[in-house]
Amino acid sequence: MAERSDAIPFRKFDAIFTVNKEIIARINQHPSSVLVDFAYSLKIEEGRKTLELVEQKITKQKKQLLTCWKPSVQLRPIKDLFNDKIDWTCKRFEDVVHLNDQLHEVCHKYEMFEGTSPALEAIQNFLTNMEILQQLLGEIESILQPPDSKMQEVTPQIQAINTFLSQAKKRSEERANTLNLHMASVLTWDPQQNSGLHIDGNILSSAHKMSMAN
Repeated sequence: MAERSDAIPFRKFDAIFTVNKEIIARINQHPSSVLVDFAYSLKIEEGRKTLELVEQKITKQKKQLLTCWKPSVQLRPIKDLFNDKIDWTCKRFEDVVHLNDQLHEVCHKYEMFEGTSPALEAIQNFLTNMEILQQLLGEIESILQPPDSKMQEVTPQIQAINTFLSQAKKRSEERANTLNLHMASVLTWDPQQNSGLHIDGNILSSAHKMSMAN
């Protein structure tokens, strides 16, 4: 027995309807608190004197996000052949949920026409609207998806800065130690002899020659 001409459109329609129901279920089951962004700041670890990157999560309520959502496309109204009084308004998530069920119910009423041309045209319009609903559900689900953290991307840069600061501190300390040793060889003081501060004669001689040259 040959397959009816409306069999394929109905299968496509039902498949999209089923996927839509799955998306709706995931949205409904999503936690009420939604991670929407991250904030980053730097703090100095007092003990080690190094920079530490701090990540803070920013969340919003799912209800707030769903309320702020605006559909990017609108459905295409179809002639109300069966007097179902379909409300084609689609501005909220609840409208999408309601229309997904209502269109599925009304579309299958066209099975009684057994694939006539007018029926096929109407079924195709229902299929197009069901695809639009799936697009809108995808938009809604996407705003509930968490953003990617930047920690892995930024942490190596902070580590590089800490390495630079550590090396700079080490070089500064080495120069300070060298200067202290040099000054110790120039200035001596023996408190037991109470002879006061003694300055290396060679240094004085060099200083005197420099002053005479000037």
